[in-house]
Amino acid sequence: MLSKGQLDAARDALSAALTKHPDSAELHNDFGLVLLAKSQAAAAAVEFQRALDLAPNYTDAMANLGVTQSMLGHQSDAILTFQKTLTLDASNIKAEANLGAVFYDLHRYAEAADAFTRATALNPNNADLFYNLGLALQKEGRAENAKNAFAQAHRLDPKLNAPATTK
Repeated sequence: MLSKGQLDAARDALSAALTKHPDSAELHNDFGLVLLAKSQAAAAAVEFQRALDLAPNYTDAMANLGVTQSMLGHQSDAILTFQKTLTLDASNIKAEANLGAVFYDLHRYAEAADAFTRATALNPNNADLFYNLGLALQKEGRAENAKNAFAQAHRLDPKLNAPATTK
């Protein structure tokens, strides 16, 4: 993680670069990431959208916009953005994992489990994805599947254990 001073320096450098290259989707995306790291989600969303205006199929910026929309409480927009990202790039792990998180937050556990299942297929060595899958399956009432997901999470990261309660 960058320190506050490093974030400020990155923000200033990217701002200067954008003055010289205002049509760079990558610079707008990177600037959005810095703003997001500085807890400026609304401003970050503007930068991600600018990146997409310049490069409509730029899936990294699209996934970043979805994350930001979710942070801002715009869950329906985030779902649509993640789904569009995945239509363009079915292997976008960031979009898939965050789609699962949004569905989980909305108590749409079956859809969350589906998204986390796809995410674990994309990254079978990510303990957090298996843990999140276990949580969604548990909420769905699929105790045995949840137990298996938690066990896989624990195998990948021994610090991760199944939640104490199985309700």
